[in-house]
Amino acid sequence: VVASPANDMADYPKPPLRRRRIIERPRLIRALDRSRARVRMLVAGAGYGKTTLAEQWAAHGHRVAWIRARRSSADVAVLARQMAAAGASVVPGADRRLTERLNATKDPADELSILVDLLSEDLAAWPDDAWLAIDDYQYVKESATAEAFVEGVIDQSPVQVLIATRERPSWVSMRSVLYGEVLEIGQAMLAM
Repeated sequence: VVASPANDMADYPKPPLRRRRIIERPRLIRALDRSRARVRMLVAGAGYGKTTLAEQWAAHGHRVAWIRARRSSADVAVLARQMAAAGASVVPGADRRLTERLNATKDPADELSILVDLLSEDLAAWPDDAWLAIDDYQYVKESATAEAFVEGVIDQSPVQVLIATRERPSWVSMRSVLYGEVLEIGQAMLAM
């Protein structure tokens, strides 16, 4: 009796599915840890592991409030609510005044400085060991108003920020990177 090819295949076990293996990058995690910059950025195109690295860094004992930016985050009202909600996870109640103001205003862009002041004041108690992580910041970058909101809150509050983005925020100058005020881990380092 000759076995048919279909029967032969049934006798062999199927190969195990390969699970995606995520490799930790201790050198980059150390670089993030050693920096004294209040703003730390992971800047590279899609597929370079920015989000994964940020999550691994956070898992090493960092207290992190997350914002996952979306296209809607270019709307300053949406972004302000996201930042306030993330801030309230670290400083309870930090979202109350900003949310009340957003509910009462017709045009949040016209009240940008008021919104920045409200959230910055409410985040004044931000602890030294906490971070605000903004993933996919490139969506925020689509709006100058949304970027101005982020810049204003960072300038006026003690919030420490980790940004994962495909493009450097427009408010971050090369000079601030060179002087160590901002840490930028770019595509070349993320590719290794």
